[in-house]
Amino acid sequence: MHRLLPLLLLAACEPSEEEQADLGRDLSQDYAKAACRLYTEEACVQNQSDTCGVALSFETMADCRDFFTFLFLTCADDVYAALWENEDLVADCVAELGAFDCTSDEICTEDGGIWVSGACGELDDVLEGYCDSGDTGA
Repeated sequence: MHRLLPLLLLAACEPSEEEQADLGRDLSQDYAKAACRLYTEEACVQNQSDTCGVALSFETMADCRDFFTFLFLTCADDVYAALWENEDLVADCVAELGAFDCTSDEICTEDGGIWVSGACGELDDVLEGYCDSGDTGA
């Protein structure tokens, strides 16, 4: 019985699949909010144009978040569970996006830029298996 108790406690602490999906949806919104800064702030849009050769932009944060919500709806049903399973990676990507300085950093670089390297690049690799486009950033 003593060997079984830790397993029972672990199972009791593990969120259900539905709770994992709900937590993943929250994480997708955190990610979208952080990413949308790069698509709505004037300096970031100009940075995209200068470094990527093209710029995707939105008039409002709400429009951008709606776009990301739509993108996630095109993904496999278990994408939200995947986000929950990679919660630390999502948090690291959100932090990278929050710290990104659009006036001095380049969104697109020779090695791909923020959407290809670092935590956001790793997160994009995780999401690639769940989403049709395989590209959740730029």
